Amino acid sequence: TAKADDGISLLVDLSTDTGDMNLEADNDNAVDTVGTGDRIFLSGSRTLTSAANMTLDATSNTGIEADSTLVLSSVGNLNINDNLTTDGVTTIDVDSDDNGVGNLTLATSMTIDTQNSAATITANDIILDGSLSTGTGALNLLVSDGGEIGLGDADKDYDLSKAELSRITSGATQIGDVTSGSITVDNVSASDSDGISGMLTLDATKNNSNIVFETAASTFTSLTAKADDG
Repeated sequence: TAKADDGISLLVDLSTDTGDMNLEADNDNAVDTVGTGDRIFLSGSRTLTSAANMTLDATSNTGIEADSTLVLSSVGNLNINDNLTTDGVTTIDVDSDDNGVGNLTLATSMTIDTQNSAATITANDIILDGSLSTGTGALNLLVSDGGEIGLGDADKDYDLSKAELSRITSGATQIGDVTSGSITVDNVSASDSDGISGMLTLDATKNNSNIVFETAASTFTSLTAKADDG
């Protein structure tokens, strides 16, 4: 655990080999140096790797800021408690050992913003209480352990609810891949999905996986659905 009153700067990569990584850049939760203080600042292309859980917290000012590409990897849960802004391709790998224990949680009202750069987020599940934006950049949302995916009102291993989908802004977007399970879609309205401006690809091409649109109608700006078994 690293705790500071007026910010944490990472000019090199950082990792833990057995335990949690907790970075608290604004321990008193009060503004100290206006504009640049109290933040977690990652300079250059950086990788943070935790052998267990990871928590990033920087309450005041600019939150968590990376001025280049960023990789966040945790074997366990990843909690992002403040705004995360990057300036390059962003890779978030939660449940990095793919055993089904490790969720990404973005705190309420916070934003992950890659400023039009591409992002890939892999997790057992994603709890998107804040907003996720890649702008015009591509977005890949993948499930770590091959579980099933639910969109809208569909309740599966990896869920993106109607509210969570409505908080996503992205260009071309892919949900699932050849390692993911089946995908179920239920009651995704245009207002839920319109933030995805590019082609949305639903990929359930893992052996024996399928895609089901059920119960209530769904609407997307554009859609490609690919499955192995119907």
